[in-house]
Amino acid sequence: MIEMLPLDDERRTEARIAMAFLGRSVVAPSLATLLREAYPHIIAFWALQLRTAQEAGQVPGDLDPEREAMILYALTQGLVSPTLIDCCPAELVEATVDYHLDRLFRRGR
Repeated sequence: MIEMLPLDDERRTEARIAMAFLGRSVVAPSLATLLREAYPHIIAFWALQLRTAQEAGQVPGDLDPEREAMILYALTQGLVSPTLIDCCPAELVEATVDYHLDRLFRRGR
């Protein structure tokens, strides 16, 4: 998750490009198709990580991995803009992600 956040120069550049690509995709259907095709892979990857953690007893078995993966994705994407405009310092962004992950994983203990 942290790798998706603009917390260093390289990832800030990547995030700026991604935001420009997203903005263009709203009016360019071919670009929107690329994003639509990538989205399920990200959610599936995170859902797999959560299912694996459930099997290990680290995350409660009653949680829906796909829904939690969507929440994690929304959390990271929601932090990108405030981070890029220097509204949220990197420490706060990382602490926010850690806070949510701790809550998810702590419930499994």
